Amino acid sequence: MVKQNQGFRKDLNLQETTNETQALNNLGGAGISEDLRILQNNLRNTSTLSFNTTVGAAISSGYFYFGSISEFVFTNDDIVGVKTDLTVGVGVTLYKNNTYYICNSNTEDKFKLSTSPSSVGVNTITVSSLPPPTDIHYTVNSVIVGTGGTGYTGLSTTVTISSPETSWGIRATAVAEVSNGSVVSINVASRGRGYLSNPTITISKPNVGINTATATLEITPNFYTNIDFVRKDPVYKENILNLIKPNIQDDGFNYLGQSINSAFDSVAATNETAKYLITKKYKSNENTVSTNDINVEGSIKINDPENFNSGSSQLSDTRSPGIFIGDTRAFSSDNNPWTQVGTALSTLSDSVSIGELYFADNISITGISTESASSVAVTTYTHKLPVVINGETYYILLGA
Repeated sequence: MVKQNQGFRKDLNLQETTNETQALNNLGGAGISEDLRILQNNLRNTSTLSFNTTVGAAISSGYFYFGSISEFVFTNDDIVGVKTDLTVGVGVTLYKNNTYYICNSNTEDKFKLSTSPSSVGVNTITVSSLPPPTDIHYTVNSVIVGTGGTGYTGLSTTVTISSPETSWGIRATAVAEVSNGSVVSINVASRGRGYLSNPTITISKPNVGINTATATLEITPNFYTNIDFVRKDPVYKENILNLIKPNIQDDGFNYLGQSINSAFDSVAATNETAKYLITKKYKSNENTVSTNDINVEGSIKINDPENFNSGSSQLSDTRSPGIFIGDTRAFSSDNNPWTQVGTALSTLSDSVSIGELYFADNISITGISTESASSVAVTTYTHKLPVVINGETYYILLGA
C-alpha cells in the first residue's frame, strides 16, 4: 500500500479504506480489490485438532496422546495455538495468544509441544497434567415408558434413539419388551456418548392398530477435558505452484499410475494393514498381547539374548522375556520344574507332567522326615501321591 509522503507501506497491505479500494480498482481493473481479499483469506486458513479425554486422550510421558481411535495428528514444526489459556502442569501454562511448534510427532496419535521450531532448536514444554474437566456431554441412562400402545408382537418392535451432535459421539440403543401386545419396558443396550442435549426416542408403529407406544429418556451428564489445537494453514504462491501439473509430452505417461483418490486409498489401506499386523506379530520394543486362544503343537522357544532369565533376580524385570497369562508367567527359557540336587531331582511343583519317571531309590517329600522301605499296612499312610498311567490315576501311599 502506498501512503502520501511515506511511500510503500508493506505493513498496511490489505488494510485499504473504501476510497483506497476504489483507487485500486481504477488502477488494476474492476474486482482487483476483491482478488486481493481472497489472497488475504488464504493466509488466514486454519485447521483444528481436538484433544478429547472422552475418547481416550491423555497425557503420557510428556506427550499429548490422542487415543486409539486417532487416525492422524499434526506433524513436526506445524505452527499451532490453543483457544484458551490452559494449565498443563505445575507452573506450566499454554497461552491462547502464544505460538507453539509440534515436535516428537509420530503423525498418528501423539506429539509434544515446543516453544521454538527445529530450525533454531527444539525447546520442549514439560506437560504432566490436564486442566480440570469443564466440558460436558450426556449419555442415556434409562428409558421410561409413557404409554405402552396396543397391537405389538415384540420381535418387530424397534426403538430408535437420535444420533449425538458431536463428531465423536456414539448413538445410544435400546430394546423394547412386549407383553400382551403392549410395550411394558425398554432396556438400554448401549448408553452412547457425545449428546449435548436430550436425544429423541421413537418407537415403531404397532403391527395391529394405531396406538403407538411413547417413552422418554433419562440422561446422565459426564464431564471431560477438551483442548482444541489450532494449526495455521496459510496458502502461499509456492503451494499453488506445486499443484500445477507440468505439460506432459507423452500421452501414455501418468504421474501416479492411477487416480489421485485411488493412490490415497492405496496408501491408507497399506497403513491400516501394517498397523493391524504390528499388533499380531513380534515387536522388539513392547509386549504382544492377545485375548485369543492359542493352540500350539510342538515346542515354543523364547529367546533371551540379554540373559534376563539366567537367574531368578531378574525375572520380575519388565524386559524379561516370557509368556504370561494375566500377570503370571506361564513359562520361560528356564521353566524346567526339576532341579538337580546331588544325584537326585527336586521340584517345588505340586503338579508335574512327565513322560517316564523311574524311581531308583526313595521318594523324599519335605515335611516327611522318616523313610521306610519295609512293607506296612495300606491303612497306615499319611500322604497320597497321585500318579496317572495311561489315563488311569493310581496313588502311591506314603507313611510318615
